[in-house]
Amino acid sequence: MTVPQYLAALAANTQTTINLARQYSPAELSFRSADDCSIADLLEHICLVDGRTLHLLSSQSGPVAPIKEIYGDKNLHRILVDYKELPRLTELETAALTGLATTPAAFERCFLAQRQQLDSQLASGQLLITNQAHKHPYLGEMTVTDWLYYLLHHTTRHLHDIREVAQQLPPALN
Repeated sequence: MTVPQYLAALAANTQTTINLARQYSPAELSFRSADDCSIADLLEHICLVDGRTLHLLSSQSGPVAPIKEIYGDKNLHRILVDYKELPRLTELETAALTGLATTPAAFERCFLAQRQQLDSQLASGQLLITNQAHKHPYLGEMTVTDWLYYLLHHTTRHLHDIREVAQQLPPALN
């Protein structure tokens, strides 16, 4: 995928995410069933992962992989979206949430700022797509290209999760 193609995919993914977040009231965002995360938790998690990934990719240190993609677009989509092979949010991760996504506007400010920063860094060449590898806690080493695909698919996975949580919203909240 070229930088312009990625930026188009990033813009579409960003807009889809914002449009979905705007559909929910603060009460709907904070609703939590007995064994699930709230929509606000999932949105905040997306922001946190985007922020950590952007910080990680801004680092110029790390080993260089012999290939451009260790996982690639299709494999990451399969792992994250199709089969959801990585674990869901853990108690530790939800404990780290601060409540930054309690309203659609609050989420949008955080999310858009990070996505615009990524877009700007890629478009300007400040963030280079190299074979440099950075370790993911579950997947191991991933190249910059893999991480960029990861961001898109990670968000998509949690958009599916948000839709599942939304199906459980009590009618009184709708």
